[in-house]
Amino acid sequence: AELTAAYIDRNLPVLKQIVLDAGGVINGANQASVDTAIPVNQRSPDVNTAVSSWNSMIAGRANIVAATQIVQRTSSGNLFADYTLNEGRLKGVRLGAGARYRGRMVIGNRGADTIVNPAAPTTAIDDPKVDAFTPVWAPGYTVAMATLAYTWRAQGRFPVTLTLRVDNVANESRPHYINTLQRPPGGDVTSPARIATPRDFWYQVPRSFNLTTRLAY
Repeated sequence: AELTAAYIDRNLPVLKQIVLDAGGVINGANQASVDTAIPVNQRSPDVNTAVSSWNSMIAGRANIVAATQIVQRTSSGNLFADYTLNEGRLKGVRLGAGARYRGRMVIGNRGADTIVNPAAPTTAIDDPKVDAFTPVWAPGYTVAMATLAYTWRAQGRFPVTLTLRVDNVANESRPHYINTLQRPPGGDVTSPARIATPRDFWYQVPRSFNLTTRLAY
């Protein structure tokens, strides 16, 4: 991280000129956008990429500090138990249940957050209430599973086990974010302010059923 920060600091003028040459403009808060004063046919076809890359780089640089930060970490655990009935009409039936737990996780920091400049509402300034030591958390989750099995002896000799497994019993379906991006607060694109907003996500596999048979001989 320190090497990355040093590289950005050393080459910032050159990197900034690349954005300007592509047809972008950079405001006082170091946020880039497409310069609409430049005719479309005179802008580089890569101007959007240059603007996006600059903003991502500046946000990343703002979150690199020398002191200790909370980084991506989480607590997790797995638990499963089953019980087999050994007598009665349901003899040979096995019931099982378990859960996989994952605690909340840091997915970014708020060192690049800005607010509307009270002295000039069309510009933004650093948000003094947060910094690179203010983490952005993704909530934790728990996924449960259950099994139902029955074992009997085919022809009185060979154990046969029929097992039904249900994964993600509660059908946990929330998006799980892994990163952040600087976006306007509340999605208001007219605001010059930017805040660290969760992005890049994945979903649990929906509730599923799996039926298997095993023969031992």
